[in-house]
Amino acid sequence: MKYFINDDIALSRPLEGLAASYIIPFADWLVDRGYGLVSMRNQVLMAAGFSKWLGHKGIELSDISGDHPRRYLLDRAQRPKLGDAAALRHLLAFLRSQNAIAEEIEADHNPSLVEQHVQAYELYLRDARALARETIINYRPVVRDFLNYRFGDGAVSLAQLRAVDVTDFVQKAISRLNMRRAKIITTALRSFLSYARYRGDITSDLAAAVPIVA
Repeated sequence: MKYFINDDIALSRPLEGLAASYIIPFADWLVDRGYGLVSMRNQVLMAAGFSKWLGHKGIELSDISGDHPRRYLLDRAQRPKLGDAAALRHLLAFLRSQNAIAEEIEADHNPSLVEQHVQAYELYLRDARALARETIINYRPVVRDFLNYRFGDGAVSLAQLRAVDVTDFVQKAISRLNMRRAKIITTALRSFLSYARYRGDITSDLAAAVPIVA
């Protein structure tokens, strides 16, 4: 028996756990943001598994911390693959937008070097640009993924960024996405690179190196 999430996604088992009622709206949220079918299906599967895990562990939604996705990935029998952590970040962002979990649920008292840059950029968008929370939620993971792609766990020096870093990241990031999501990624990246130039972290106009998708 199949359990349909929408016209394109069906699960082999019914939804379980404390976040079960949010999975179908989460799928709709992903559709609205232009994710392709493969990416959306993987994210829904991750969300369903995470919800079931929360139930087994007796963890209330109100008690979720930023460490729970990491613990879930470690507990799974499957080895984590590229995109799993991002899927859970997207789920938490959606749950925050529904006021299902605390606004600062992913706050980290010892943020990584990448996360420090992401947080500074987020403050700029919120305080200096007064952008809507929805826009910030869309931009933040793009910047995080870009910096992780370029610097990994090492030192983050924006001055070392080159145009080839930008084009390589965009080409890899949009290869499996539909046009709407691809445009979100390129818009977010241009915004971040313009911000970095405004701060003096980079001197060249790397925002101009972001490929145009059409």
